[in-house]
Amino acid sequence: MLEAARKLGNNLYERVPKLRYLLNSMFFFYCFFKPPQFRQSDMLKFNLYVETTNICNYKCRMCAAQTGLKRATGFMDFELYKKIIDEAADMGISRIVPQIWGEPLLHPRFVEMVQYAKGRGMYVEFTTNGLLMDEKMSRKLLGTGVDIIVVSFHGFTPEGYKRIHGIDGFDRVVKNIKALCKLKKDGGFAAPKVTIQSIITEDNFKDVHKVFSIFKDVADGISVFNCGFHPDDNTNDLRIVKFDCRRSNPCVMLFTTMAVSWDGRVGICCRDKDFRTELGNVQDGLLNLYNSEKMRSYRKVHLLGMFEKMPVCAKCVDYSVFEDSLPPALKRRIIDGTLTEKDVEFLNSKKRC
Repeated sequence: MLEAARKLGNNLYERVPKLRYLLNSMFFFYCFFKPPQFRQSDMLKFNLYVETTNICNYKCRMCAAQTGLKRATGFMDFELYKKIIDEAADMGISRIVPQIWGEPLLHPRFVEMVQYAKGRGMYVEFTTNGLLMDEKMSRKLLGTGVDIIVVSFHGFTPEGYKRIHGIDGFDRVVKNIKALCKLKKDGGFAAPKVTIQSIITEDNFKDVHKVFSIFKDVADGISVFNCGFHPDDNTNDLRIVKFDCRRSNPCVMLFTTMAVSWDGRVGICCRDKDFRTELGNVQDGLLNLYNSEKMRSYRKVHLLGMFEKMPVCAKCVDYSVFEDSLPPALKRRIIDGTLTEKDVEFLNSKKRC
C-alpha cells in the first residue's frame, strides 16, 4: 500500500508542474527553518560538485562556457582534491560529481581522483563528451568502480554533431561508447551505468529519435531533455520554445548543492560558471561555508522572493520549467520520430510562450 502511494506521489510530482513547484517551495521553507544536518541519513541527495578542470576540448553551441569564462582556467591540484574529498566524507556527504565546467578526462590524474573518492565510500558520477574515452581509458575507468558515466551526445549525424559540438567527433565518440559498454559486459562489471544524455534543440529536433538506433542495446540508459538556457551566460538560445527566464520560486539547490572550483573557491551551485556567488575558499571549511552568514543571506533572498538581488539566480529557472515548455505528447513524437507536418510547422515557428 505504501509502495503504491509512493509511486502515485512520484508520478504526480513528475506530471503536474504546479504540484511540483509547490512541493519544492514547501521543501525550501522547511529547510530554511530547520536546516538539514550533515548526517548520512539526511544528505543522501546532497551533490558536491568538484571542478577537476574548467578546460574543455569541445565548443558546444548551447554551453554557457562557450562564451568564455571570466576566471582563470586550470587543473585542480591532487592534494587539494584529496582534502576536499576527506572533509566531505567526514561530514557525511556521500555523493560527488568530479566535474563542472570542463571535460574531466583532460585531467592527467582524473582516474586517481575517481579512485580516491570511491575509496572514501563516495557515490561518483560524472559527465563527459566521450572523445578521450578510448579503450585504454575505458579499462581504467571500469577498474575504479565509478557509479555513473553520462555521455553528452547531441548531434545524431556526423554533420549535426559537428554543428552542435563544434568538433568532428561523431564516429570516434560512438566507437568509444560502444567499446566501453562491450568491455563492461565482457568483463562482468556491475558498474558504471553508462547513460547517453541528449537535448532537443531547434537544430536537431528532427533527428533526436536517431539516438536510440545508434545506441540500441548498447548503453544502460538514454535520457532526452529539452534544451536549457540562461540569458546572462548563453550567447546561443537553441531552445525550440523560447520564453523569458524569470525565477519565481526559491531554489532548493541552496540546501542540496555546493560547488568547488579547480582552484578551491566555493560557490552555491554548479550553474554559476564564474562563481559570482562565491562563499569563500575550501580552506575555510565546507561545513563552515554551508552554514555561513553569506549562505544564510542567499537563502533569505530566495525565501523573500527578492531574486533581483542575486542576478545569477534572477534569470535562472528550475530545469523543470524547460521540460514543461513542450507538450508531453509532442515531445514523445520527437523522441519516437513520428512528427507530423503540423508539428514541424509549430516547432519551426519558434513560438514564444
